[in-house]
Amino acid sequence: MAEAVTRWAYLETNLGTRVAIFFHYGEPIPDFKERLCMKHQQIFPQFGEISICGFKIKRDGRFYLVPDDNFLDFAKASEHIHKDWFLHVDVLSDKMKKERKQKQRHKQNKLFKNQNSSLPDTVFFVIMFSRTFL
Repeated sequence: MAEAVTRWAYLETNLGTRVAIFFHYGEPIPDFKERLCMKHQQIFPQFGEISICGFKIKRDGRFYLVPDDNFLDFAKASEHIHKDWFLHVDVLSDKMKKERKQKQRHKQNKLFKNQNSSLPDTVFFVIMFSRTFL
């Protein structure tokens, strides 16, 4: 019976946190992400729950996104180069999510206010314009 292959994945996040975790070949990517999120919350509770936005590899000083649907291909290809993986992970913490929502609401409110404040001037102009030509 073939033994399940596992590799260490050394992950650094955009929050400045670092986690080493096993990746099991054949493990679905959503399961790996969920396991990583739980492990990160156990180790770094001050960040709360996180969501993974994407995995990146660093090559020649630049980061390249590894899409989920290519993750297993990346894993198989890197097996011949490195035994272990060193990846950067873009994550959103609970705090970051709340800040984004607040910014979006503020932006929408500002846009709504701008649209409403220009409406009376436009209506007044149309009324005055139509009166002069009638």
